[in-house]
Amino acid sequence: MAPSAAPFELSYTALKNLRHKIHKHTTTSVNLTLPIRPQDLSTDLNPYLDGAIGVLSNSTAFLYDDDAPWAVRVMEVKRGVDRVDAKVDEVKTQVDEVKTAIRSLEERQDRLEN
Repeated sequence: MAPSAAPFELSYTALKNLRHKIHKHTTTSVNLTLPIRPQDLSTDLNPYLDGAIGVLSNSTAFLYDDDAPWAVRVMEVKRGVDRVDAKVDEVKTQVDEVKTAIRSLEERQDRLEN
């Protein structure tokens, strides 16, 4: 009787969840196909590969947690950068208005001198 494929279930589930997370947060098609779960472990030449996939999934799971402290901080910084960008745009608009006013004054000065 062949050994059970049950030990691979958690790794396969982790990969499936990773695939769903990637598809949820990207607008482009992601070519991430899941490996076929082994049915007969006696023919599996590299059983440690599935364990490695599980370890990789567990060690990178925090990257996909939108509520993780680091993700919340990144969003706060992004909002701060957006506010600074808006202020920079306001200042640029004001500088353009000042430049226009200066040109107008220069034109008036030229007319008065002539």
